[in-house]
Amino acid sequence: MPTPAVRPPILHEDTDFDLQNRKKPTCRIVVNLRPTRDLFSYRMRIKWAFNVLRSYPGADRFSIIVYEEDRAYELDFPHHTTGYCDELISQLANVVKNPEDLDIQPMLL
Repeated sequence: MPTPAVRPPILHEDTDFDLQNRKKPTCRIVVNLRPTRDLFSYRMRIKWAFNVLRSYPGADRFSIIVYEEDRAYELDFPHHTTGYCDELISQLANVVKNPEDLDIQPMLL
């Protein structure tokens, strides 16, 4: 019985783009979501922030800080990543109340 021929992998233009992006240092995006009077709206903003972060594929980490009464809770997502870019920051600026609630931190490896 003949063995099937092994085909070399097909490289697309996207692969070259991904290799270029991997050379960038990774960062950590921290989103501070301040509470609103409407609890339902606040919960929707948390989901909205998560969905925006997940919609940009990449190797950057992210976390969301939420507030309840006098406490802050950092929601870390170790199994999810995002791709830092100007468009992502623009989309997140629509979610947070103040642009200062976005913090971009370099990842020290």
